[in-house]
Amino acid sequence: MTSHQRQRVKWISLITVILMGGSLFIFSALRQSMMYFMAPTEILTENPSRPVRLGGMVEKGSIIKDPATMTIHFRVTDFKSTVAASFTGLAPDLFKEGQGVVADGRWDGHVFQAEKLLAKHDENYMPIELADRLAKQ
Repeated sequence: MTSHQRQRVKWISLITVILMGGSLFIFSALRQSMMYFMAPTEILTENPSRPVRLGGMVEKGSIIKDPATMTIHFRVTDFKSTVAASFTGLAPDLFKEGQGVVADGRWDGHVFQAEKLLAKHDENYMPIELADRLAKQ
């Protein structure tokens, strides 16, 4: 093997090691930031210790607001199981009973401690002004 070929092999090896190291770094960072979506039934059966995203419907009659601490206690259901949840902060306007909700947080074994709430609306959403106009016609 000539010196030119040895130098080329060294460069190719170096580039390969750098690319593999970068890929490993990127995949480990993505894995740490990944949050799994779970329904109440899955939360109860798997009892996750990592942060998860809980999704389901807010059970009717379950929302209890504490204005002094800005804490909201509610239950999320997937119509098989129900999980108690709490959130401290301002809830989205669309957050209400009978509506879909996605909550980011942790399961402590008894209550899902939500750090972020996302309220979902159905696909038939219509602005109030438009609904009023259609009702008058």
